[in-house]
Amino acid sequence: MTRKRLWIGLLFLGAFAAGLAGAEQENQGPVTWSFTGELNLAPSLIDEQPRVYDRLITALLFDYEFIHLIMEMSLVNDQKYSPMESYWLGRYFYPNNGGLELDFGPLSLRAGKLVHRDFLDTPYSLFISSQDLPALLAEISFHGGPFSYESRWIRLNTRSQAYPDRGANYKVFAGQIGEVRFGLQDIAVYVDRVFDEEYFFSPMPHIVTQMVTKGPGKPWSEEANDNSIMGLFADWRRPKHYVYAQWLVDDVNADFLIDWLGLRDVFGDRKIPWKTAWSVGGFYEFPFGRLGFYHAGATKYTFEATQAGIPYGYTYYPAVEYLLRDGTPMTLYPVDNYVGYLYGENNLAFLVDYHRQIRSLGIEASLEYVVSGSKSPANPWHQFTGVTEAGRETRLLDDPVLEHTIVSGFAATWRWRWLTLYSRLRLGGVFNRLGPEAPNPDDSEGDILRPQPGENRFIYAWSVGATYTWNGG
Repeated sequence: MTRKRLWIGLLFLGAFAAGLAGAEQENQGPVTWSFTGELNLAPSLIDEQPRVYDRLITALLFDYEFIHLIMEMSLVNDQKYSPMESYWLGRYFYPNNGGLELDFGPLSLRAGKLVHRDFLDTPYSLFISSQDLPALLAEISFHGGPFSYESRWIRLNTRSQAYPDRGANYKVFAGQIGEVRFGLQDIAVYVDRVFDEEYFFSPMPHIVTQMVTKGPGKPWSEEANDNSIMGLFADWRRPKHYVYAQWLVDDVNADFLIDWLGLRDVFGDRKIPWKTAWSVGGFYEFPFGRLGFYHAGATKYTFEATQAGIPYGYTYYPAVEYLLRDGTPMTLYPVDNYVGYLYGENNLAFLVDYHRQIRSLGIEASLEYVVSGSKSPANPWHQFTGVTEAGRETRLLDDPVLEHTIVSGFAATWRWRWLTLYSRLRLGGVFNRLGPEAPNPDDSEGDILRPQPGENRFIYAWSVGATYTWNGG
């Protein structure tokens, strides 16, 4: 297949989709098929020069009674990952969504490579990132009356040439009284196995399972050193407003009780610093539109492993760099790597956003400020060899140089029958931008992201796209 024939075929496919959508847009059936074409202007990820790239997306959804099937993929040439064969013209395939859901009302089951979200759908959700990051997962969820329960397995690494097998499990225990929801969120991260059946199937909190199975002296003891992350949440939703609060503690332990109970002489120093994250915010529907404010932060070392050599940090990859096919090193930035809070450890973030729907036109605007210090999914204590050398005090933004990012966003979406047109614009700046750095002068591995003095960049990204949707049977 020549390049010319390939593009003629793609254009014909788009034209056919538009005609099919126009002819059948009145039919509502179990099958929905969409085709999206998008153009983007942004700095090149290789040399940071202005670059125009395209993204083609196709999605097929099938809904029949309790069965829901989704297949969605992209063809992209943004240089982020290595391209496929030469006849795809420097593009690579990206799996947006691919999975099956069985919905039986109160009980639902789903599995596949899917975009997944936190129980609280906020811009700064702590336990599952608000970014659209697909992961191979399996989930059991129950929502009945005032009680909700979710158990989700998330594959992190398997059969990798660079990383050991890793997996995570995420649970939610939630109750509801009137318009207020509250509950517990729970995560276990483990190494040297991809799936832990007891974490997934048992409704016990993960820390209980760890105390039962992860210690010697019992015939059912397991050899494992797993990470436990827990937290609490509450939210209140009414027709015109929504507010929430979320709190997370990483590597759960009772060390904080030593000082509180005055037992330092008995137990000595605390084992590890306080590793915690928080998120608060909400919105209100004014006559002129919906206005929201959100804030989140995380202390240093949150979401990281506690022990060197056991990479049970809460990230998809225990690294800050990866290599393209030609050997070019690429930085793995936090928003593409953290399973939980998108900015990871050691930062404070503030966001104001605005939404307005005027008939078929949707308008969005936002302004965000983020200040970050060093972070490293690859090195538990950054440039230090352990917690004793790093110091046992809780740390936040204590680096001599910090990264500051301020970004404004604008978006508009217009829908008419089977056609959706949209455009998005981001403008801002980043000062002392995070960059990979060796932990020590004698170490050649760039496994710490640290603010680089004077590394300032103008942030710009503009995209425009159109989606044709056909719904029928």
